[in-house]
Amino acid sequence: MSTQTDAVQEDGVPFRLLHVGVNCSTSEEADQLTSLYCSMLGMKPSENPASYFVGSSIEVMKSPYLGTHGHMAYGVPNMEKALDFLSQRGFLPDMGTAVYNEEGKLAVVYLKGEFGGFAIHLKLI
Repeated sequence: MSTQTDAVQEDGVPFRLLHVGVNCSTSEEADQLTSLYCSMLGMKPSENPASYFVGSSIEVMKSPYLGTHGHMAYGVPNMEKALDFLSQRGFLPDMGTAVYNEEGKLAVVYLKGEFGGFAIHLKLI
């Protein structure tokens, strides 16, 4: 079943919105914003060294990262096909942000540039 976060392009490349990342200036600001989202949505946070997650859809960054406002993460089942699809449209990966999994496959990569103040990264799912 498809959800509002699923988008399949005309040639069959599925992009699934995984989460939106919000940049905060400080860890303290991130703590406050995370608490606000948790209170609003009735969720508990999970923490990692760079950020908090509220559920799986909101990532609150403890310090600014890529994107003026933050980032959007899209899950793709085939990274090569997704990058080919995007590059044909002029959207190129920033290989300086590439993360590879234990099998040596490209697992995460940001696109070059910002879009409405947000960076976009793809994640292999």
